[in-house]
Amino acid sequence: MSNGQNNAKIIYILYLVGLVIGVTGIVGVIMAYVNKGDAPQWLQDHFRFQIRTFWIGLLLLFVGGILSSVFVGFFIVIFAYVW
Repeated sequence: MSNGQNNAKIIYILYLVGLVIGVTGIVGVIMAYVNKGDAPQWLQDHFRFQIRTFWIGLLLLFVGGILSSVFVGFFIVIFAYVW
């Protein structure tokens, strides 16, 4: 297994742990940005997906946090965690 494959798996694990400990998600997205450039095309697709997943999840958590004062935000936050 190549170093890029191991890094992709590590990033997925960091995102999973990030549901409990948020800082690991930040470490994961940094690793995805660093590894995306020198990876083969099929691994670049994985890294691109991981980067997009981080930013969309962060946006959903931010919007859900703001809207939680009107209760609908709790559903958005739950959706972000499930997604």
